[in-house]
Amino acid sequence: MAVTELPPDSAPLLPKPVLEAVWAGLPDLADETVGAILASAPAWAEMPGDQIRPIVESVTHDILTGIARRAADGIDAENSSVMRSLEENAVKLGRLEGRLGRPPEMLLGAYRIGARTVWRKWSALALQQNVPGAQLTAFTELIFSVMDRLSAAAVTGNADEQARTGLARRRHLDELTRLLLSGAPADVLIGAASRAQWEPPKTLTAMAITQGHRLASGLAPDPRTLDVPYDVSEAAAHDVGFVLIPDLTESTRDQMVRRASVPGVVGPIRPWMQVASSWRRVQRVMTFPREEDVIADTEQFLSQIVLSADPEALADLRASVLSPLQDLRPAVRDKLVETLCAWLQFHGRRADIAAALYLHPQTVRYRVAQLRTFYGDKLTDPRHVTDLTIALSAQSMAMFGSGGAQV
Repeated sequence: MAVTELPPDSAPLLPKPVLEAVWAGLPDLADETVGAILASAPAWAEMPGDQIRPIVESVTHDILTGIARRAADGIDAENSSVMRSLEENAVKLGRLEGRLGRPPEMLLGAYRIGARTVWRKWSALALQQNVPGAQLTAFTELIFSVMDRLSAAAVTGNADEQARTGLARRRHLDELTRLLLSGAPADVLIGAASRAQWEPPKTLTAMAITQGHRLASGLAPDPRTLDVPYDVSEAAAHDVGFVLIPDLTESTRDQMVRRASVPGVVGPIRPWMQVASSWRRVQRVMTFPREEDVIADTEQFLSQIVLSADPEALADLRASVLSPLQDLRPAVRDKLVETLCAWLQFHGRRADIAAALYLHPQTVRYRVAQLRTFYGDKLTDPRHVTDLTIALSAQSMAMFGSGGAQV
């Protein structure tokens, strides 16, 4: 590693023999410093040597040369072109680490290691030459002052880059989330995940959770969790946030449903590219009446989801199956429909129907006889009974709870 010679006509901070020894030992000191830095930085050590080592060697050489020049030129050279150049390079290094998604700690650690290595070597040279304590102190302050300024410059560069790339990555993550929820093709999703620097999990699960209640839900933090942008749903108006949870296990999901005492809805677990179906199911259940302060399981609402898929079709089916009763007075018709719901729910068991409707068994017998008059053989036709069950399921659920008539 080539080293510039000692500048002539300087006002040195240290005696000339010490400075000459400093300059003569720069190549070996640079090699020692580079080795110590790389040994302390695992992320750098894992990179191919031809990528990171030349950078560390070049920066180390520039810093050591800069400190030596400042010691030779005198401590007053605070705003020298050498120092400005070193700070500009520190800003660039900080930006580079930020671009790689890393905070500045590793870079700051490298500066600290460099400062200690340099100070040990050069202070030993100064002591060998019997440099007065005041001069040695000033030289020590010079070393750590340079490192402090370079550290501050690196932090600034890193923060600027993190802010810039953070906003860019947030935009890419939002784009990925929108594509996932729209059911985009696999190649489009893979490209969006790559742009967002997002490692796809095996599965994703949609969840609605009241803002501020994520931790109370038992949901473990995961950097791959995707927040659904507010413009994709009307969640913001209801203080509800939607998230796509990576690799949620069935057991963890069940625990959340059983134990969490916060309002929310959790959908089914789906392969990550098919999370749109989990999202749609959560959206549907959000519109249903449900218990407060619990995480609702969408799989407990499958009947309602099916029945609400096409409200117009369900209304037409209801009108069709109840057409035999359409000419009756409303009060009579309502009682017979109520009895028909119970008859379907309890499979014709008269005692259960009477108990559920608070009626005498004879009254139940009379009403069922009326229904047989109006419907005839249809009440024994499996297909027609299925139509009745579907058409009256919503009313049965309202009368008898979620355990109502099942198709």
